Amino acid sequence: MHCMIRLLLALILLPFSWGSLRAVPPLLNYAGQVSVNGQRFDGEAKLKFALVNPAGSVTYWSHDGTSENGSEPTGHVSAQVRGGLYSILIGNTAISGMGELNASVFQQHDGVYLRVWFSDGINGFERIVPDRPFAAVPYALSAGSANISPGSISLNMLDTEVQNSLNGTIPRERLSADLLADLNRTVRLQDLSLEVSQSINRTITLSDLDSQVITELNNSITPGSISLDQLSQQVRDDINRTITKSMLSQEVLDELNATGGATGSVPGSLIAVPANQSAPSGYELYQRGEPKELVWEEKAPIDLGNLYGGVHLNGKIYTSSKCYDPIEDEWSDISPMLNAKSAYATSVLREKIYFIGGINDSGNVNDVQVYDPNSDTWSLSTPLPQAIRAMDAITVDGLLYVVGGFTTTSVGFVYCFNPDSEEWTNKAAMPTARWGANLVFFENQIWAIGGDGGGKNVVEAYNTDTNSWSSKSSLKQGREWAPVWTANDLIFVAGGRYSDSNYLNSIEIYDPLVNDWDFFGNLP
Repeated sequence: MHCMIRLLLALILLPFSWGSLRAVPPLLNYAGQVSVNGQRFDGEAKLKFALVNPAGSVTYWSHDGTSENGSEPTGHVSAQVRGGLYSILIGNTAISGMGELNASVFQQHDGVYLRVWFSDGINGFERIVPDRPFAAVPYALSAGSANISPGSISLNMLDTEVQNSLNGTIPRERLSADLLADLNRTVRLQDLSLEVSQSINRTITLSDLDSQVITELNNSITPGSISLDQLSQQVRDDINRTITKSMLSQEVLDELNATGGATGSVPGSLIAVPANQSAPSGYELYQRGEPKELVWEEKAPIDLGNLYGGVHLNGKIYTSSKCYDPIEDEWSDISPMLNAKSAYATSVLREKIYFIGGINDSGNVNDVQVYDPNSDTWSLSTPLPQAIRAMDAITVDGLLYVVGGFTTTSVGFVYCFNPDSEEWTNKAAMPTARWGANLVFFENQIWAIGGDGGGKNVVEAYNTDTNSWSSKSSLKQGREWAPVWTANDLIFVAGGRYSDSNYLNSIEIYDPLVNDWDFFGNLP
């Protein structure tokens, strides 16, 4: 415990000569300030008093008569402390534990010091240092004489200052300069205890409010019904104010001041124009530049021939028996299919890979085998309505589509698989029946590009919303089994074959701005 006491001494309330007022004991009004652990103390303080010589080695008097040689008295008296301030009448026997003060102490000794012990009731007693001297007390005790009978002094016979002192009121002019400065000082955050500072800084939550406040908050404003009269005048003025030119940024001013002619077009602005449409008045079509030359890089080879249907999932490429990691640039094995087959179609649906239809040693098959890369396991799904091989598959809006293929001849079947119902449904057939065509999703349609059996350079597109087909510009080079992909708003088709002995390395791109295909380099 750390205590700080400021002493204000001493006021003798009753001027008298010791000889004529022997029955009236003198009283000393003692006032002080106390703090515990840096905080102004509030509550009941326990005090002990003794009058000692300057060296503190001789006790002249103590409140309970038990102090010897300056030692701590046994008993104590109590005083109420508010905001760290308190006062007490030393020698007032009306206070429990307080003994009578003998005026002869001051008459017989030139140097008398007050020694005080303090306790907050928790940390034990601590002596307040230094001891405080009495300078004016002896003169006050012996000042003049009064013809007043013992016990006949009433409160109205005393002056206001004495009455205030008896009542515990200490006028401001009686306080010392250092005590006034301490009372007037600004309380800083570091002066407060950790508990107090945390309480000041913490966020007030709903649980901190009492039920009456919460009810009033809930009833005052209905959600979505804040009316204008509930807003402050400042907010209302801000809402109603007129936006002037000076409030606008320079960028907005420049755009407003720009002259674009009667059409309202702003110089430097861009708008998108649908394919095959002319530019509106005030605008000119901008033909984008040619795409840059493709750069090819050789990767780790795969030790597997007769490969069908590689798909991309979670940054890796999967076949029916291998997985390629582009970061490590290496292939690894996956668990084998449930039933071996080839010429199947593949697509990703709900983080799983579907291997659809195909052919085995017995002929065409309609089974659908599903591979889960997370568990490296296979399972069977609902089979196709009929056995088909050499078709392609694609997933659009959570549905799996299978297009074209070969049974005993080229077909244009379109089947759609819904994973929720686990059922296949027939869709509008592809106008040009073929197998070996590859699919790509472009401009919200499924494009079937190339193939064999009905036209190797045929390109047709299926609209899933209208369940209808439309013809598109034909390839410059007819091809089947040619990989296709999209990039930079273009369709790319590369390689493939024209016949069993004629394999291709040319690349074509489709540009929707010109609605046509054109050659664009070669595979390595």
